[in-house]
Amino acid sequence: MDLLFHRVYEMADLIAARVDICGAFDELDWDSPGVSGCLKKFSKTSLLAHFCYALIRIHDLGTARKDPEDLDVEDLESALSNYSIPFLPFKEFVRREFPDQQEDDYIELELLHPWMLAQEADAFGRLWEKMTDEVFHLLFGNRGFLLAFNLQLAKYRRERGDSFSPRCPIPQWLKRAVYFRENGKCALCKRDLSGLIAIDPKQNYDHIVPLKLLGANDPCNIQLLCKTCNLRKAASSARTSTDYAPWW
Repeated sequence: MDLLFHRVYEMADLIAARVDICGAFDELDWDSPGVSGCLKKFSKTSLLAHFCYALIRIHDLGTARKDPEDLDVEDLESALSNYSIPFLPFKEFVRREFPDQQEDDYIELELLHPWMLAQEADAFGRLWEKMTDEVFHLLFGNRGFLLAFNLQLAKYRRERGDSFSPRCPIPQWLKRAVYFRENGKCALCKRDLSGLIAIDPKQNYDHIVPLKLLGANDPCNIQLLCKTCNLRKAASSARTSTDYAPWW
């Protein structure tokens, strides 16, 4: 996956700030099986990815409508080009759709929102998907954020009266991803679980927010624990670690 990191840190900060707002989960399309299904069965399109996409889309469309001067058209067009996404340039859109207003820079700013809406289903939808992939790539490695996200999601589900997610097998692709994210070590005590050092490296894949606390069967809610930490944490507590090994 090519990562260009277009506004990725800005959007990651935005999402991290919104995750403390329980109502932010209202922005998800819960009527869509692709979204609601993430609560019950592990999907490679994580609920966190749906959340990132929704907030990125809302941010860009909202900015284009309310504060268009905060958007850099050249930067947007450059990002679309760099991701090889076909699009109708802004000037061409204005020339084609609003020929009488193309000489007025102030009025042109007000046309940024119609420009984005006109290409929401293709060019900008694809751009937000690319940005979502990159923001997810960054946030999936942040266990502290994942704990906050899943706790707020559980609170949201509790307030709307959700039932518990069923226990289901954790797929091998997810175990592999979490194993490499944790560098083959217990997320809590850092015990080696690779088999290179420990003789009996029992690997336990744990829900950060347990199912009985309305945790979801979602990739962003899984961590790797050793047998001892898994038993201590049990199914009645939500816990992870923000301790990471230094690069050198």
